[in-house]
Amino acid sequence: MKFLVLVLCSLFVSCAKLSYIVDQGVGQVALEWKARSNEEVLADEKVDEKHKEKIKQIISYKKFFYEYFDKKPTNIYSQTTFLDRPAVSYLVIASPVNKVEALRHSFPIVGEFPYLGFFSQKEAKKFAKKLTRDGYEVYTRPVYAYSTLDQWIFDDNILSSFFEYNEVELAEMIFHELFHTVFFIKDEVDLNENLAQFFSRELVFEYFNYSKEQKKQYWEKKRKDKIITEKVAALAKQLQARYLDKGRMISNAKGVREEFIKNSFNPELTKTCKDLNVAYCWPLKKTWNNARFAAFLTYESGQDRIQKLKQHKNFPDLRSFFAYLVDQRDGHLSAEGTFSERLFKEI
Repeated sequence: MKFLVLVLCSLFVSCAKLSYIVDQGVGQVALEWKARSNEEVLADEKVDEKHKEKIKQIISYKKFFYEYFDKKPTNIYSQTTFLDRPAVSYLVIASPVNKVEALRHSFPIVGEFPYLGFFSQKEAKKFAKKLTRDGYEVYTRPVYAYSTLDQWIFDDNILSSFFEYNEVELAEMIFHELFHTVFFIKDEVDLNENLAQFFSRELVFEYFNYSKEQKKQYWEKKRKDKIITEKVAALAKQLQARYLDKGRMISNAKGVREEFIKNSFNPELTKTCKDLNVAYCWPLKKTWNNARFAAFLTYESGQDRIQKLKQHKNFPDLRSFFAYLVDQRDGHLSAEGTFSERLFKEI
């Protein structure tokens, strides 16, 4: 076995990366081994009633979802795994000290990633310290929910980290992940995520029977959140431009960033939040470095195009829009170009 690992290290991937891949596999399997059926958990007197209530909510959301689209339920979220940590995993993002650009990690077959995720918080901290020693700035954040998107032989479970969400947030997250089980386009990550986000939001409106006023309040909050997030992303690009000095990376990068945050970032975010009448201006409460800024440079929303497509086709309800998407997917499997290009060509 040891010889085989050494051969794999030599031929396909470094030993460090192979160790990472193995650790991720072990972590995923561990989530399955710890899983218990929802029925067993709900019958267990030792389980907190608040946790049982969350599980019951998820069961209700799942039932509503598959009945809404008249689909046969999958086994997703049929079991629950109680974690020994607050989050299911931890993402580690790194960036050079004089550049707002996420360090990319390459793996055979699956490609490159602008971050690495760890099931162990200890391993995430260990990797972050190594990157820091190597001269990178690091940003680590917890992940409370994720989906394997059928990349494993197991179905996704309910995780105790889900219980961090309130009722509406939990419903939107569950609907988002369930949407991937009924509609998925290969090699179009952005479209898949944007469609799941769009349908999960609309299903929240349906499930909780939102009134016009509630929808208005929801959209107003989303509008403000989007403006603030886009402002942070734009400022991150401004910082990147300041790091460039006639085509060469400047040496006093830390000083440039501190000056930028003090004289540009903080004042502009303060003004933006004040103009939006937002009491809690969350970007001002965070500690920023290049790695954290790099995370925001990936911000891009395709929600507007999806909404325009739905309005352009004048679909009477969400089900008919979904049926149209399925028809477009199944009827153009051999057509040229990406599915996104074909889908949005009329708008």
